[in-house]
Amino acid sequence: MKTCKDCGIKKPLDEFPKHKQTKDGHRGQCKTCKQIYERELYKDKTAFKQKKYKRGEKNGNSKLSNKDIELMFNYHDSLSDDLEKVESEIESLEIKRTRIKKQMQKTYIADMFDVDRNTIFRIFRGELRNHNCDIVDDLLAS
Repeated sequence: MKTCKDCGIKKPLDEFPKHKQTKDGHRGQCKTCKQIYERELYKDKTAFKQKKYKRGEKNGNSKLSNKDIELMFNYHDSLSDDLEKVESEIESLEIKRTRIKKQMQKTYIADMFDVDRNTIFRIFRGELRNHNCDIVDDLLAS
């Protein structure tokens, strides 16, 4: 006869699971109390896993707290903002690059025809379209 440490009822030894590390070779908890304990533990573990899964921690591998996850999202948002700024700067640089490229082309044309650069700019702006000038006709044809 042995007393269960959970329910306090005296039961025969065959009502207790075997355990080699104890003196009498049986656990201190009876089989029925152990079953109840195992059921509760299983329910708690499944509930715990479901909570983790809802938070995005599949298989319990993640050890991040909600605060850590929130910090990660905030960091991600700040990176997105930085990326938008960089993209807008790149776009403005592209616009500047095309302006400079056009100016360089006009300068090259001015050097080719041995004409003042301002005259070339006026031609491209359309100010000298009605002018009877061979240079204007040649430029507009090319």
